[in-house]
Amino acid sequence: MATTKIKSIPFEEIIDIKISGAFYMRIQNLFFDLISKLSEEDQKTLLEKVKEGAKDINDPAMYNALTVLIIMNEIEYQANEQGKVKDQEVEIPEDDKKD
Repeated sequence: MATTKIKSIPFEEIIDIKISGAFYMRIQNLFFDLISKLSEEDQKTLLEKVKEGAKDINDPAMYNALTVLIIMNEIEYQANEQGKVKDQEVEIPEDDKKD
């Protein structure tokens, strides 16, 4: 069997990268797209598992959404640490559901 060499990043390595706000929004959109494909029950399960430390996620779609969420969390943390987060006022949509 033939082999070849590829470049890879060892699991224990930490990499510093720069991310623009525009690229962060692309990652955010990717996350929302991924979770929109999950059932409402799976979305709740994912958030519960995140609160519990995100262990034992075996479903590939949930695992991928969690991966993107972890990336977003680190970007937000670093942006806050570097003083690059600004307060922004947003409208909260009214709940259309009536009891």
